[in-house]
Amino acid sequence: TGKPVLFNARRYVGNQTNRDINGYGFVPDFVWIKCRDTAINHCLFDSLRGATKQIDANTSGAQSTQATMLTAFNNDGFSHGTDTAGNKTDDGFIAWAWKAGGVPSADGKKIVDGVESNAVSGTDYGAISGTTPFRNVRQSINTAGGFNITKFRLGDIGTSGSFEGSWFKHGLGSSATDDPDFFIIKNISQAQNWFVWHSGTGAWSSANGGAVLNTNAAFAGSNVGSLFKDTTTSGMPTGDGKVWIDQRAMFAAGVDEDFVCYTWKAVPGVSAFGTYDGAVATRTITTNFEPSFLIIKRKDGAGAWYMYDKSRGTAQTSSDYTNSPYLVANESNTEATTDGWHVQFQSNGFHIPDWNRTGINNNGESYVYMAWA
Repeated sequence: TGKPVLFNARRYVGNQTNRDINGYGFVPDFVWIKCRDTAINHCLFDSLRGATKQIDANTSGAQSTQATMLTAFNNDGFSHGTDTAGNKTDDGFIAWAWKAGGVPSADGKKIVDGVESNAVSGTDYGAISGTTPFRNVRQSINTAGGFNITKFRLGDIGTSGSFEGSWFKHGLGSSATDDPDFFIIKNISQAQNWFVWHSGTGAWSSANGGAVLNTNAAFAGSNVGSLFKDTTTSGMPTGDGKVWIDQRAMFAAGVDEDFVCYTWKAVPGVSAFGTYDGAVATRTITTNFEPSFLIIKRKDGAGAWYMYDKSRGTAQTSSDYTNSPYLVANESNTEATTDGWHVQFQSNGFHIPDWNRTGINNNGESYVYMAWA
């Protein structure tokens, strides 16, 4: 058997006509589009929320309907309309895509590797005693590729009071008790930050156990860990195969707020999630495969979410920064190349050939990374 199907990317030049972006080799369930040449938001779509339903990685904004952005998920990619945010004439674009399990037919359904069944309260999702669990749950799970999309609803529980822990099973890993490695979660009904958890944060900490995707704030001191609790005094990682959320802390004070969560678990040869420390020297990080897409984020201090991929280019030598463009997930900025902030993809990982570069390799700093083959 070959490598599990999970990720692919395509770059293209906009032409402001209705078109198909193909060549992925699968039906994508999650697509992330970014313009390289104009400062336009990162535009995210998934099959559970449906085509045209856009959320932006670099803002806290709620979901919007964009009728001429991504209009369909196809057998080999997606269809795109005339909207300039994803198809501006003569601008370059990159579209990263992941395959989950497929599209559930209704609320209360999960589809695992293409097979649909009921999402059962108490088994697939639930809550501590006395707390109402999530509603309108939909899940799409690619077990071999290590990727889960879960959409759910929180009711009107207010904004003050005690801990109300709820959970869903992510269904990834070799054991039913495996923790995920990385997830990002967004309130799609209200303006609210993107919240992030990464296994590299280590033991649970209310202050340091998470981060915010749409800002450059550190994991340390973010207080995002308080969102991911399984008791009043503990939280992720929990060693029970669940993603835990404190509804009381997460809720943005609306009524029937919908959320989407994208969850990954490392799979050998497919994806890797880890940490490293900066140094006064070059750094080589082993992932045991050649990355196609890489995100680096400083953990202990403020730093951008730097994004690199093979489709747009990678440094061929230690000084070849002009062929290693990066984008920043928390900003709408155009693609950039900066001497010292370049990365070389290697057969077994990635190499940072410079140092004293805050945000990717600076002595005394620590980082998390996310890599996909």
